[in-house]
Amino acid sequence: MTRSQSSGENPRGTMPQDAGWKLRCGVAVVAATLGASGCGFSTMPAESTEAEEWVAENVAPGTVVSSGAPVSADIKAVDDWSSPDGQAVVDAKREIDGLVPPGPTESMVVIKTEAVERSATPAQELGSPPEPPAPPPPVLPGTAVLSLDREALEFGSTESERVLTIANHGGGILAYTLETDASWVTLATNGGEVSTDVNAIVVTVDRAPLYVGHYTATVTVRGDEGSMHVLPVTMDKPNTFPVTVPWLEMGLATPDDLQVARDGLVHWRRVTDTVCLLAGPNESHTYTTLRTEFPGMTIIPSIKSSPRTTPRSLDSIEAWQLLAADIAVVCAATGVNQVVLENETATWNYLHGTETIDLEQFRQALSYLPASVQVIWYPGVSVCADAELVARSVALCQVVEDVLHPRFVDLSFGDPDWPVYPPSGYAREAMDNMAQQPTMPIVYLGYQDWPYWPYADAPVVLGQIDPRPSCLFYPGRTQWFAAAQAVAQRIWPVTVQQQDGGSGDDPGLKTDEDGRGG
Repeated sequence: MTRSQSSGENPRGTMPQDAGWKLRCGVAVVAATLGASGCGFSTMPAESTEAEEWVAENVAPGTVVSSGAPVSADIKAVDDWSSPDGQAVVDAKREIDGLVPPGPTESMVVIKTEAVERSATPAQELGSPPEPPAPPPPVLPGTAVLSLDREALEFGSTESERVLTIANHGGGILAYTLETDASWVTLATNGGEVSTDVNAIVVTVDRAPLYVGHYTATVTVRGDEGSMHVLPVTMDKPNTFPVTVPWLEMGLATPDDLQVARDGLVHWRRVTDTVCLLAGPNESHTYTTLRTEFPGMTIIPSIKSSPRTTPRSLDSIEAWQLLAADIAVVCAATGVNQVVLENETATWNYLHGTETIDLEQFRQALSYLPASVQVIWYPGVSVCADAELVARSVALCQVVEDVLHPRFVDLSFGDPDWPVYPPSGYAREAMDNMAQQPTMPIVYLGYQDWPYWPYADAPVVLGQIDPRPSCLFYPGRTQWFAAAQAVAQRIWPVTVQQQDGGSGDDPGLKTDEDGRGG
């Protein structure tokens, strides 16, 4: 056996040419061995920093390759291998046919390596199970070893408490410390000692002052024997159910209007991640601004249809073509495919009998609205006691259903008396019977010359609306901020200290210096 290189002969070892060996430049000298336990490869330190290759063919029984044991069986179909970091890992397919009879055998070993100055890693013995990892060093008597009963703390959307068990799997007394990087995580203790017993540490999370969303943090446990365990903490603050969607009419979206919206959204975000804001298509920049300031908040746009229909008519094809373009603008600005169409003024004259429309032309006009956008139609069937008005309302809503399949805004939960008011029951039943989509009830909050729902009763009305998936909360512009504060406090009560801290120090959802989202 010989080895040749461009730099000269390698004196490592020779073998007669009639033994059938062919060898080309090698970083590692290969010893191929096969016995009753299977075939194995071992490697020797490289003598060159060049990328080289060894090839051995026609191995005869009893032949010694380098310093290895005699070859005593066939080696077939050996794959090439290489390792970019210089550590050799054999990836080969081999078949072991048992002992080889006298005479030459057809076998080949191919080894390829990178040009490195380190030794290749010995490969595993072929034909045998992988060797188990080396056991950890034995624990000396009296040595403390920190152990935890879990690798993570997961609270989901409902759990508020988990127990972390700390044990000493060694000897002696183990001292340890605990810390967290989130204000919403509380540890029952910051440290302690444990010997032969275990310590149960209660870990709690506080969702109340946080915005709706997903949160992550860590709890770090350090032992005085030098160990450190970092446990990931995950928690979700859910929406209310049904999902609360506060609705604000912003007018012309002036700087004052924007500030009103911001002030309320800071508190509404503790209850919901979805809001409905009404601004015209010419004020669509409002949506872009608030989306930037309140990341993670879904803004459903709302527009009035009356500016397009009143100069024309409710059944005007041109009016609804223009509205289709308006809807495209506001949906692009908010990034959602939903819109609340506010039609109260647009439908008023028809519903009260002072205007007649062609329902078939109205049907055709509605067909121009974008099919990819889910329309939330306000108002749905009327809850008044005027039978003729209600009949016109049902006829109008039926055409809207046939063309748009919208979510009708259900007025029957508007104030505490309406859910049991007979016309409300009729309207609710009519919409449930005609509509494919679930209705979207609206809840009027506060006192606006009428005893609407008190803020404190928000959980009560949500319970009545269930199982409908979501509802609109409408407090009006002047009560937007007060309603947000009161409803959030009623559903997620917080202390004065928590309010002062706000959610500005949360790693999951950041706020800017004055407490506004963004």
